[in-house]
Amino acid sequence: MAIDINAEELLELSKVPVNLERRTGKRLNVSTVYRWINRGIAGIQLETILVGGCRYTSAEALNRFFSQSTLAKQGKLSKATTEGIRRAKAIREKQVEQRAKQLGI
Repeated sequence: MAIDINAEELLELSKVPVNLERRTGKRLNVSTVYRWINRGIAGIQLETILVGGCRYTSAEALNRFFSQSTLAKQGKLSKATTEGIRRAKAIREKQVEQRAKQLGI
């Protein structure tokens, strides 16, 4: 699933540790957020979106990331499922880039 900027609460990446601290009582380093984006956990990567040159995620994307990575770590998501998630994300990103290029963004 892609981040829907009209329906989801966008978060600057630097604000993610503060947002999670309110829920968990522990503050993560922002480098952890970048690791979730680039390497992921158990094949699941945190979704982001580029808006005006700034990269954002959303509260809903964090929820999806935690749910999917938990299932993957527990072995409840098959490798085929995680590969499918990765492929779908790559396709969505390409579609977004093409649309942005059409709009001149």
